Amino acid sequence: MSESEKIVFQAQDVQLYHLGPYNLDIKKGEIAGISGPSGAGKTLFLRACADLEPHEGQLFLENKPASEFNPAEWRKKVTFLSTLSQWWYDKVGDHFSAMNTDWLNQLGFDESVYQWTVSRLSSGERQRLAVLRVLLLKPMVLLLDEPTSNLDGNNVKRVQDLIISYQNDKMASILWVSHSKEQIESLADRHYWLENGTLAEL
Repeated sequence: MSESEKIVFQAQDVQLYHLGPYNLDIKKGEIAGISGPSGAGKTLFLRACADLEPHEGQLFLENKPASEFNPAEWRKKVTFLSTLSQWWYDKVGDHFSAMNTDWLNQLGFDESVYQWTVSRLSSGERQRLAVLRVLLLKPMVLLLDEPTSNLDGNNVKRVQDLIISYQNDKMASILWVSHSKEQIESLADRHYWLENGTLAEL
């Protein structure tokens, strides 16, 4: 098996609440896109993949089950990005343990943003900075829940370009939820539809 054919992440018979079972695998450096109607459970499935939601079935990272990882280690390697990012401190910079000026610039900021108060940020600025915060963890698998939903066209491109650059550089695997069929078709290697507790590849 070549490096590009190597399966990095697997969800086997994952069930949560009344939804599933779901089966999915993502190869090294691959983007799998998921779309479906609102309320179908896309976010819940991503949270289950991050081991943030109680579920049945098994999750694997490079054939190692999630149960053999410390939960914090799993969530650093298999990282969930929520549509609504969480901020705990008053100052933006206090949420970052590392910095990457190039990535910051790519998202349309300079280093002065670290001195801003979170209350000053617009919803779109919070979303872009949340993407940066997640990438700085250097995850192997990115679970993206509508990462560009609150952004205008120019900033959608900034975020997409940075995520794709990270994917290419790190050979990261990505599970990308989007309501935009066009976005998934332009970015993803495979497209899944989630509805009525069923996940099917299109």
